[in-house]
Amino acid sequence: MDNGNDRVREWMSQERLEFLKQCPKPCGEIGRKVGEEMNLHHRELREWGFSYIKFKQNYTVLDAGCGGGDTISRLVALCPQGKIYGIDYSDEMVRLASENNAEAIKSGHVKIQNASVSSLPFSDSFFDMVSALETTYFWPDLDATLKEIHRVMKKNAVFTMINETYMNEKFRMEIEELHRLIDLKVYTPEEYESFFSKAGFSNIKIHTVEEKNWLALSAVK
Repeated sequence: MDNGNDRVREWMSQERLEFLKQCPKPCGEIGRKVGEEMNLHHRELREWGFSYIKFKQNYTVLDAGCGGGDTISRLVALCPQGKIYGIDYSDEMVRLASENNAEAIKSGHVKIQNASVSSLPFSDSFFDMVSALETTYFWPDLDATLKEIHRVMKKNAVFTMINETYMNEKFRMEIEELHRLIDLKVYTPEEYESFFSKAGFSNIKIHTVEEKNWLALSAVK
C-alpha cells in the first residue's frame, strides 16, 4: 500500500521542489507551467467533485482561486446562460486563465480578475454558487475567508470545495512533507465540517476517496 513514501522521494528533485513552491502563488515562466499542468492534472478530481453538485444553466458562479482557468471553461459549459467569475491573487494565473477563456470573456460570459479571497470585490448575496478547487490549503485564515465567501452568496447558494489532500493517517508522511515545503494547511473531514458550520453554512456534505486521499465538500448558505 502506498503510504506516501514514494511520492515524498519524488519531491526531493530540485525541479519538483521548484514546482511545489510555486503552487501557492504561481509566477513567472515556471508559474505558468505550473498553471498549465494544474489545468490537466485536476480534471479528474474536479469532475468527481462536481458530480455531487446540481448545476443550473443560469447560475452566477465564482471560481475562487481559478488558477489556469480550466475550471472556468468547465463552468461555462455547465452554466451556458449564466455568468462565471474567476479570481486569483496570482497575476500570472489571471493572464493564463484569461487567455484560456478569451472567447467567453469577449462574449461577456466570463470575467476574471486579480483579487484575494479574504476581501472579495463583490456585493452581498451575489452568487448562486462558489467553487474552490485545490486552493483552500493556501487561504491565510480559513474561518474569516469562509465568512467572506458566505457574505457574497445568495440564500440557498451552494459552495463546493474539492481537494486532492485531506488529513488522513495513511498519508500523514506526505502531508507533513508538503506542509514543510509550502506551508500547506490540511484538515480532517470533521475539522472542515466545523469550519463551515461556524461560518454559517448548513447541509454540509463530505465525500472522500480514501485510497486517493480526495475530499469533496458541499455546503449551503
